[in-house]
Amino acid sequence: MLLVLRFLYALVMLALVSVLPVLAGEVQIPMGAYTANADWETTPGGADKPVVLLVHGTMGHKDMEIIQQAQDLLLENGYDSLAINLTLNRDNRHGFMPCDVPQTHLHEDAAQEIAAWSDWLKKQGRHQIILMGHSRGGLQVAQYQAGQHDPAVVAMALLAPMANRAGGESNIKSVHGQNDASRAFLHCAAASQVAPSTRASYQRNGAVSLLDALAAIRVPVDVFVGSEDTSAGVIRLQEISADTRLKHVRGHEIDGADHFFRDLYLDEVVDILLENWQKLNPDSLAIQAVLSRQQQAWNQGDLDAFMQGYENSEQLRFASGDHITYGWRNTLNRYKKRYGPGGQSAGMGQLRFRILELRQPAADFAIVFGRWQLDYGDKNPSSPRGLFTLFWKKSQGQWRIVADHTSSAH
Repeated sequence: MLLVLRFLYALVMLALVSVLPVLAGEVQIPMGAYTANADWETTPGGADKPVVLLVHGTMGHKDMEIIQQAQDLLLENGYDSLAINLTLNRDNRHGFMPCDVPQTHLHEDAAQEIAAWSDWLKKQGRHQIILMGHSRGGLQVAQYQAGQHDPAVVAMALLAPMANRAGGESNIKSVHGQNDASRAFLHCAAASQVAPSTRASYQRNGAVSLLDALAAIRVPVDVFVGSEDTSAGVIRLQEISADTRLKHVRGHEIDGADHFFRDLYLDEVVDILLENWQKLNPDSLAIQAVLSRQQQAWNQGDLDAFMQGYENSEQLRFASGDHITYGWRNTLNRYKKRYGPGGQSAGMGQLRFRILELRQPAADFAIVFGRWQLDYGDKNPSSPRGLFTLFWKKSQGQWRIVADHTSSAH
């Protein structure tokens, strides 16, 4: 029966693709010394919804059945998606990472690569992103968002994510149960060319557990586990429900599914996600998109574009320290005097926003509480940081900041 249903599903998808103008193909970006690639699928109208960024599991790839089927289902429902290949320190990598080649990659490398692909999406004008990861990829996207607090990320979906429990079993054991430090590595029974840093990195799986990462995230998260998944490292729903910090996390058990949600089980996953994503507050998404554009503009050194997030009005109020500035032009000039060429600071640096809370007491009014941080690298290791309170007004369908109170921790 399942084979018949899958055949019918394939026919429906073929018919759909034949009538919808679909832009699909592989895209590449430089990633340090390597070239990274991803599958980009988009349709007309897809930009009206958040775009989904998918990350595969341990030493896997973007063309795995679970990733490709997810992209197909998302496409069918009008969602654009980007399925990435982590480089694992190999140039233009495709397919599974072989066991018989030098292993020099780190578990933590994924965060930097997810950030690079998030930036690529923003350059396409996409400032509403849903992160979706499978297995290790689920843990890695959670660790990324917990560390970066990417303002463009509006929701997350984790499929059988690794728990990364403190004091748990070593992740270096092979599928054959070996624990020979000179040979076994992850699922590889024999991998003699493993860098010590790589082995240590995957033993830790990053410093943050999945539960701690989820606790630091401020967007809705859906976590899926299969009832037939016997993987020891996968999170269990009881662990989520028992953690009082995770009120924003929804746990779902898919009856009959294994670790890879084969056959029609992934359809059930996507059906649940679509229902939950439709409930996302469009005003919150729009405000997050403005903040994402501001962060991008700042990090590109474009203060004029950064100021587009503020209402262009003489009534704009900006307060910082013991000084209050009124008016859009005066606020822009203040920023340029402080952060522009020859300004009082060490330059603009790299800005990061962290949204702590978003309140909307009225249909056309909202308040955002958050943190900011500037990274100057070696120029200023102290990383100036502080808090902000932003008052927003919606006018003619657009959200803009009408008052900004920013404080510094220094």
